[in-house]
Amino acid sequence: MGASVAISRPQNPGKAPRARVSNRARGFLRDRRAASIVEFALITPVFLLVLGAAVDFGLAVRTKFKLSSALATASNVALTNASSVSTASEATLASTLATLIGSANAANWASSSVNVNNGSTASTTAGSATVTAGGSTSGASSCYCPTGSGTTFAFGTSVSCGSACSGGAVAGKFVKLSASRAYTPMILPSRLIHSPITASSVIQVQ
Repeated sequence: MGASVAISRPQNPGKAPRARVSNRARGFLRDRRAASIVEFALITPVFLLVLGAAVDFGLAVRTKFKLSSALATASNVALTNASSVSTASEATLASTLATLIGSANAANWASSSVNVNNGSTASTTAGSATVTAGGSTSGASSCYCPTGSGTTFAFGTSVSCGSACSGGAVAGKFVKLSASRAYTPMILPSRLIHSPITASSVIQVQ
């Protein structure tokens, strides 16, 4: 009589693999490293957007500061050469100031515009060394009581030099300076940072 062999069979073959998967899932959920990865993935895009916006604003402010600095340099030159506001030298002064503003930070870095005492004008365009001259020197000896500022600035009609203007100012000779440079933000919508960035000033030289 032959011997019998007992064969044991697992009661639930799929239970052990499922248990292992469940244990791994619970381990993953308890693992703080996984939570850190998820948090990093969520926070990083927001952080990069904020950083990009800060860089955009910073570069725009830096550009505005450089334009204002160029105007300050040109203003000092205009004051030093106040006697050049004359029929003989007015056009040369306008061209000199326009070139100085446009290349104050780097060669042909910005666009510039100069109006000497409502007479001779000169302008440059960023990226070009060409100076465009215009206006007339016929009113070089005139004096004005200008009004407004920036885009609303106006020389008005000529008056007697030294006469009183509204607000207690005295009529004199003036030079209007302006500068601009195109700026394209990296992150922020262009409507938040208007391009070109501009700066302007008016100085009384006599």
